[in-house]
Amino acid sequence: MKKYLVLLLLFLLSGYSNAKEIRVLATVNNQSITNYDLLIEIQTIEFLNDIKISNQQHSMILQQIINNKIKEIEIQTYKLNINEELVNKKIEEIIKKKNKTKNKEIKIKIKKNIKIKKKKKKKKNKKKKKKKNK
Repeated sequence: MKKYLVLLLLFLLSGYSNAKEIRVLATVNNQSITNYDLLIEIQTIEFLNDIKISNQQHSMILQQIINNKIKEIEIQTYKLNINEELVNKKIEEIIKKKNKTKNKEIKIKIKKNIKIKKKKKKKKNKKKKKKKNK
């Protein structure tokens, strides 16, 4: 568990170059929610809805993140499974509907919200290597 937290922290630090510092905004069941998490959620909402989020809406979005974290904990508690293929199809539908190019960070955030491990990325890399070798 400690290794996971360290890796997550390193990932967050490496991808957030505009931040002055990463601060913990809330804690749910010993799991931190940082200002970086809030920033990514705001970017996701803006991307999916083609809107600009005002500073006044940040506290409402933080509350949504907290509620999602509680849901994640409940999913883990009851050991519920989510079909990765269906989730990926839905993500692709949303992106196509919005007529936008794929944004890797947004896609990762959407998957993170429903706790899906990225196994398909490995499969795509293997396919690319096979194509290059042919």
